[in-house]
Amino acid sequence: MSVASKSMFVQTIRSTGFLLPILLLLCSLLVFTLYYEIQPDLSVFPNREFEYHTYTDRANEGNSTILGFQVNDSLIQVDFKLNDQFQSPYIGITLAPKSQQPIDVSYYNELLFRVQGEGIDKLGLSIFTPLMSEPEAPFHTFVSISEKTTSYHLPIDDFLLPDWWKELHSIPMKENLRPALDQTLHLNIGTAYTPHIVQPMTLKIHSIQLTRDNAPLYTKLALIYPISCLLLFLVIFLTKAYHAKNTSITVQYQALQLDKKQPIESFIDYINMHFQDSQLSIESVAKETGISPRKITQTIKEQFNCNFKSYINRIRIKESQRLLSSTRLNIGEVAYKVGFNNQSHFNRVFKNEVGQSPSEYRDCT
Repeated sequence: MSVASKSMFVQTIRSTGFLLPILLLLCSLLVFTLYYEIQPDLSVFPNREFEYHTYTDRANEGNSTILGFQVNDSLIQVDFKLNDQFQSPYIGITLAPKSQQPIDVSYYNELLFRVQGEGIDKLGLSIFTPLMSEPEAPFHTFVSISEKTTSYHLPIDDFLLPDWWKELHSIPMKENLRPALDQTLHLNIGTAYTPHIVQPMTLKIHSIQLTRDNAPLYTKLALIYPISCLLLFLVIFLTKAYHAKNTSITVQYQALQLDKKQPIESFIDYINMHFQDSQLSIESVAKETGISPRKITQTIKEQFNCNFKSYINRIRIKESQRLLSSTRLNIGEVAYKVGFNNQSHFNRVFKNEVGQSPSEYRDCT
């Protein structure tokens, strides 16, 4: 990397145009993360604002029987017997708000429940929400369970509209409809594909919660932040490089000690040969070259997009960069050799042009 590129790199990193947006983005991400971190889980059971009741396959002319049903603060237990009068016998539990009003669970992306099944291999879970013109539609998934009390995590994205419901309502099978979670009506948990028909069975539910798994979100944020920083840096760096290229000054350096005066073809040549003179002014250039101060000012503005003083300073700083990187002169000596009357003024102009102090620049080179 060249010295100029290193200098521009440092200027970009230190610029408020880079640091301020990065800090604002970081603060926004922290607030965003904090918002999702402090939101509490929604307990469906136990929760005194919910009611729980059973259902069976009798609505489909089945003959399955609820043998016992009890609810307390730590357990829902259903004892039942499935009968094969219906093709696919089932029983289940409905969990619904006592208010009978829809609830908004759109914040959550996971269902967490702790359950135990005696004689049960698989459960079906359904979230009911309105869909199109229908007052409610079941979004369904299955989970295999154990006879031991076990916790299960089910992503909400796994709850899909059953094919039979699509067929019943003339919905294309390939259409992926999603539940309106901001209008959730109730949740059903029931038996599914149970092979042991005649023996009594027991379903025990210890807890049900709607929660949020933020790991995918944090992974995305961890990628977004560095990519945003890099893109912002590239935009600022390339913008600075473009402007630097279009406003650069070409200087034909002459020896600092001149034995005799060389022919002057233009005031630009004169400035390039005498920039080390601390008394150099627009009046002295005009006097020596015969070109009016107004013409000098206008030409410099048109060619280099700066005023006379800035043009002189840029030449002096470019020569000082060469001396700092190629000689052992101290900073004060460099300042005087390129035409500055005092070192402090030189330091200010150098840092304004380069983005580093002379000593920092020398260290980099």
